[in-house]
Amino acid sequence: MITWVKLQAPGWNTDGEKGILPIMNEVYNIFRRIEAEQNVMVTDGELPTLATEANKFQYLMPDNIWRVSKVGFAMPYYCGYVTKKQRQTPDEFFYFAGRKYLEFKHLRTFDKSLQKNARVEFTVNPGDTPVSDSEPSNWFIYIGYKEAEPQLLSVNVEPDLPENLHPYLVEGTLKVIEAMNNGNYVDAYQYIHNVLKAEVNAQLNLGEQGLSGHVERREF
Repeated sequence: MITWVKLQAPGWNTDGEKGILPIMNEVYNIFRRIEAEQNVMVTDGELPTLATEANKFQYLMPDNIWRVSKVGFAMPYYCGYVTKKQRQTPDEFFYFAGRKYLEFKHLRTFDKSLQKNARVEFTVNPGDTPVSDSEPSNWFIYIGYKEAEPQLLSVNVEPDLPENLHPYLVEGTLKVIEAMNNGNYVDAYQYIHNVLKAEVNAQLNLGEQGLSGHVERREF
């Protein structure tokens, strides 16, 4: 991909001053920060779980998660989890990889920032996560979106994108180089976010992930 860019941007280097690689890495991070199924964190084929403690309301996510979009429980094992407060509101369900989940609504989520990891803050006491047979059970699950891994810090590192999406990285990189030459940064930013990123997002959402799993009942 670096060679493709150099052919259309003579005078630019791989890295350093007027380096192509740092620009391509920034475009790559823009593409990867999208809510696409292929960017969802999956552990052993399952959505990741969140162990909670009574009277603890805030939970930091792993370093490589930039956003949590939903927290909930796998169906049909949700009925023992729901607080009286939630029973007074209509149930809202979501699906991942063909499996149905009940969304737990009494919380707020915050994206990752330079100062703090992504986090979940419950607005009701989430209760303790019971442990059965020395294995954690009855956990909340969440949909967490991964940061770009690995970072494109070397020409030997391949982006975690399907090969058919590599041309979008090239086009986005060339758009930034063009903006650096003519000062039209706003148009370049809007084009990468509104056109290229939307197309990459659509392609990444074509597949499904995840497997069904059993979750025990837990009472609040």
